[in-house]
Amino acid sequence: MDIEIEAFTEGIAKISGEIYRELKRENLMIEFRDIFIEGTARGLGLPLITLNEKDFERIKGLELLKINDI
Repeated sequence: MDIEIEAFTEGIAKISGEIYRELKRENLMIEFRDIFIEGTARGLGLPLITLNEKDFERIKGLELLKINDI
């Protein structure tokens, strides 16, 4: 299995900042690394697959795939 490493671009940083502001405004903060993970997935147009569903479910507009569904 080949894995591509993607750069953390300025666009992804902006998306991550938007996610951060929304979560902070709604008092739903999660770990900042998780915000960067979701910002990267969203910036690349990819769904997110995680075992940490509880935290990621707080993010509006997130395409979350559950491990058991794949």
